[in-house]
Amino acid sequence: MSHINLEGAMKMIRRNLISIIVIVSIAILCMVGMVFADGMNLVFSEDFSEDEIGAFPSRLVVDRGRIEYLRVVEDSTAVGGKALMIMGDPETNDTRVHVELPELLFFPPVFEIEFSLRVENSDGTNFYLNDSEAVAFLIISPKDGKLRYNLKDDIATLDSGWNRIKLVVDLETAKVYVYLNNMDVPILGPASFYKERQCTAREGLYLRYQLSRGTKHPDFEGEIYIDDIKVRMAGPNTELAFSL
Repeated sequence: MSHINLEGAMKMIRRNLISIIVIVSIAILCMVGMVFADGMNLVFSEDFSEDEIGAFPSRLVVDRGRIEYLRVVEDSTAVGGKALMIMGDPETNDTRVHVELPELLFFPPVFEIEFSLRVENSDGTNFYLNDSEAVAFLIISPKDGKLRYNLKDDIATLDSGWNRIKLVVDLETAKVYVYLNNMDVPILGPASFYKERQCTAREGLYLRYQLSRGTKHPDFEGEIYIDDIKVRMAGPNTELAFSL
């Protein structure tokens, strides 16, 4: 009888030990996942909810644009109830506004830019990653219902309403991943910078939203809306969950 009780007790101990191992393993995996998630630090967030309707965006830099063609508007479908409207201006060659990126202080020099985009008319619309000398390292363009990379490759079809775009950029390898609406699975990458360029800059970088028109393109009637911009940067010695 005692032999049977001892055998039963041993089985129970083994079952409990296996359960403990499984629980600890799951906890470790969750912790690893948190390290990856927390490794990218949110450094900028803008949904225009604090801006006045009809005004220029207060936290973006307006390079060129008149208030009739670049302003914060009310939008019930936007995250904060407001969005940034950008239109082609018939009196200027282009309407430009940009998001300044903080200096990349740590290694790896990796950052993410996310924003929501709604396109009413894609005429003359391009988004650029530039350095302080206005050198372009990547160009994203909504074009006739498609998303185009570096002015030549149609990489996805845009939804008719809001689209969520994420760019993951590694300056060390000069590679980019592009995400559209699914922030877990890239639609492109690793893709090279525009014209295979390299970027040694770690400060002075910015993302520019630009719509061209003016006398060069009088028939262009571009109109887009931007919302919920987020910028994240890798912290020191971040172990990325992907390889660029």
